Amino acid sequence: MDRFSRNKKTDALYKDDSEFVAIGYIGKPYGIKGALSITLLTDYPEQFKTLKQIYVEHSAGHRELFEIVTATTQKNKVILKLQGIDTRNQAEEMVGRYIVLPRELCRELPDDTYFIFDLIGITVRTDDGTVVGKIEDIMEMPANDVYVVRNEDREYLIPAIKEVVKKIDMESREMLITPLEGLLE
Repeated sequence: MDRFSRNKKTDALYKDDSEFVAIGYIGKPYGIKGALSITLLTDYPEQFKTLKQIYVEHSAGHRELFEIVTATTQKNKVILKLQGIDTRNQAEEMVGRYIVLPRELCRELPDDTYFIFDLIGITVRTDDGTVVGKIEDIMEMPANDVYVVRNEDREYLIPAIKEVVKKIDMESREMLITPLEGLLE
């Protein structure tokens, strides 16, 4: 159950608009020549080095296509220079916007691997048919991810491990689990 694009804001923003996927968030300008400091929302930062173009989302549904001039990775950020953004003032106008890609340009995921935003909202059922609730969030933990599942009464933390998660059906938007002893108490 790996993840490749994640951010609570992004999950909410792209849950209903799955044509585009956020891979970065524009932070402060980098230098005086229009470079942008990008906070990564992807587990695959190498894609910035192979991409020729990206979209910047100005508001919900309004995106502008930019050519990438250079992309340099630094720790957990990418420094991006876009064609037409040549001054610090122009770069400052971009702060707070998302870098998005059409979904078809995202790398293909291995079997049993999902984009986190695709899992948000899925109904979780036990193998005896009991509805536990819907996935509202996913916590990234060192050993494994944990699904935050809520119903109208309470919240459950379901470990994303093969002993518990038996099947994910994206067409029916359901996850089948076999709960460990005490997990749903």
